[in-house]
Amino acid sequence: MTAAVVRADGQLQIASPENGATVPAGSEVTVTASAPPGQFQSVSIVGDGPFSLSTSVSVPPYRYSYPIPATMPSGRYRFKAVGLTAAGATVDSEPVEVLVEQTERPVKLQSEWQSRQIAYTSDRPGVAAVSNEGAVTGAKAGKAKVTIKYGDRLLVLPVVVGAR
Repeated sequence: MTAAVVRADGQLQIASPENGATVPAGSEVTVTASAPPGQFQSVSIVGDGPFSLSTSVSVPPYRYSYPIPATMPSGRYRFKAVGLTAAGATVDSEPVEVLVEQTERPVKLQSEWQSRQIAYTSDRPGVAAVSNEGAVTGAKAGKAKVTIKYGDRLLVLPVVVGAR
């Protein structure tokens, strides 16, 4: 016999972190689910990718902390709560997404796609120089804007070069 999965409709939800929260690599993210008292026998927190291991908590607060390795690449990861009711039904919360971000600043930007139709320029080449292939090299501390032009389309990227 297979239990049916039901959407939570607000009865089970992720209370924290907020949807869209940013967390630095090398820290930890604590996911907390909330539900009406006595509604669930247990609640599990389930995540994407490296956060796929879950834990089942039988009493509130339904909370679990995940360590984020310092080497984890930047990316978006989703979490949801899964509750088991007394009747044996499984209820899923709406997911929340967090952005794991590396804390180190990049020292070089480079386009992996090269085309003669793309032009790269820097408004301050003394701070951030950009090659014809799109490689950005920091020359000295400061701020610059790199403009990428493809046909009639422009993309302007702010670049901050830190002190070395």
